[in-house]
Amino acid sequence: PPGRSEIMQGLSFVAPPQPFGDSAMIEVQEAGADWIAVIPYGFSRPGEAKVHFDHERQWWGERPVGTRTTIQRAHAEGLSVMLKPQVYVPRSWTGAISFNSEEEWTAWENSYREYLLPMARLADSMQVKLFCIGTEFKMSSTQRPHFWRKLIQDIRSMYSGQLTYAANWD
Repeated sequence: PPGRSEIMQGLSFVAPPQPFGDSAMIEVQEAGADWIAVIPYGFSRPGEAKVHFDHERQWWGERPVGTRTTIQRAHAEGLSVMLKPQVYVPRSWTGAISFNSEEEWTAWENSYREYLLPMARLADSMQVKLFCIGTEFKMSSTQRPHFWRKLIQDIRSMYSGQLTYAANWD
């Protein structure tokens, strides 16, 4: 009925290092999933005000070609997709990302936007049903709510599907 939440039975499909075989999405379905979360990682080093992405040393599935192919294969098998670009911070956690100066915050936010907005355009162009704007940014989401509100507006201007945010348990 209208107004009821959809029950999603899904799996996270973390970006693989190499292209995967044709059976991967069938295996997802055989596990009982009708959704996959496609997770192309970017990364930030602790204390660095930059998100690195689309680098030749990253895994195939983390780069745009792998992300597009994964979405295409999922759709071809009738799976719904959530595109969930996610930032990895070695020896730390995205929830701890915080900076002492406005200049550092602005640099990191601009870098995150450069990483995320092309993903939102890709999600829209490929008719991805659900787009995740961030994962577990505990400090950033509480210290910089204006950034997140503006980012949501910008995503909304280019992506027509549903949005979500992956909050941490606390």
